[in-house]
Amino acid sequence: MRNLFAEVDTIIFDNDGTLFQADLVSFPAIVSACKDLMKIHDIKIPIPSKDEINSHIGLPSSEFFKQLLPSSYGQYLDEFEQLATQHEINNIKKGLGGLYSGVTETLTELKKLNYSLGVITNAGVDYFNAVVEAFHYNQLFDAYLCLGDRKHLSKSDLLKELLDHFKSKKAAVVGDTKGDLQAAKKHKCLTIAALYGYGKSDEIESAHEKISDFTQILTLFGNG
Repeated sequence: MRNLFAEVDTIIFDNDGTLFQADLVSFPAIVSACKDLMKIHDIKIPIPSKDEINSHIGLPSSEFFKQLLPSSYGQYLDEFEQLATQHEINNIKKGLGGLYSGVTETLTELKKLNYSLGVITNAGVDYFNAVVEAFHYNQLFDAYLCLGDRKHLSKSDLLKELLDHFKSKKAAVVGDTKGDLQAAKKHKCLTIAALYGYGKSDEIESAHEKISDFTQILTLFGNG
């Protein structure tokens, strides 16, 4: 498969489930936000399981939180998102989350090989900025974009923005969900599925290549 990637000059990564192990941050944050809401408003709401939370990681942030709060409590959605986001940020600062094993070392090697490296994510601005700061993305990547509050845009739009920025002739996208692959295919990018992430394996089966460990990327682009 290495020849397939021979002309690639740009590699774009999804964040949660590809670079960053988000569940270590999101699960305790969602639980805390639910408990906060119950205490503040004297209500009883179901706390979603870790599996349920993980199944929604990768959605645009507003949709992510909407899926985790029953519609009968919709009047509290904005407050729920604000509370959960603040808990996520606090958890990142506490060191609860982390990049997957080998991410920093692999990206460092790819930079030495002169690939343009970028990140696109459906995450909210404050959450993603906390990840960027905590894990020094400015040293690892040439550019990164998050969907944030730009609800009129999609991940595909973010990808096009980065491809134009890099003036890329041939790019590859690394992600763990169907949405990542769909965005890549729309812009004729090669696709690499991160099987260790949160996406369903059958939904990313069509990727050009699959990896079960981040460091395997070097077998496609490096000297591995």
